[in-house]
Amino acid sequence: VDAQGELLHLTDETRMGGEINLMAETENMKFLNAMTDGNVAVPEGTSLDGKFILAGEKMEADLKLLQPQVTEHPDSLSLPPRQVVSLFAQYDASNDAYLADLEVNDLDVSQFLPKDSIYEIAMKLHADGEGLDVFAPQTRFNVQGMVSQLHYATYELAGYDLTATLEKHRMEALLTAKNPAM
Repeated sequence: VDAQGELLHLTDETRMGGEINLMAETENMKFLNAMTDGNVAVPEGTSLDGKFILAGEKMEADLKLLQPQVTEHPDSLSLPPRQVVSLFAQYDASNDAYLADLEVNDLDVSQFLPKDSIYEIAMKLHADGEGLDVFAPQTRFNVQGMVSQLHYATYELAGYDLTATLEKHRMEALLTAKNPAM
């Protein structure tokens, strides 16, 4: 793990600020698999890169998860890790405004949950809004998401779209499935 940066004036919400850059890469994490009875694993070579910014009451995070590529042949050259998850998020504590963009590109979940039946997933999610109290009339949010691939057990699921909004106490949600399995 390598983290560099600085945070300043943390007790003064108008002046606090800073930036931290994070780079982490796993090595031998087999103890985790043993501690969880084989339910959880973190593959060697998994890495997380991130940047965190604090400016007054505004916060921002930009994270990237890279997953090692598994080769079928032990004699083949090792492939570089590929970015499988990216998350960008912002929050403004002065008005509880938030924004988040999550993208998952062919994440092989079975490398992390070896006993589960979930395999690859590809999806996108966007959320933005203002206010955290769903009963307050000024609270609003907008969520858009899609699952373009989900391999679970013997099922290949894809083509799911979600749109949801909340404004002035009125919530609307629409889930569509363009999948023959549905």
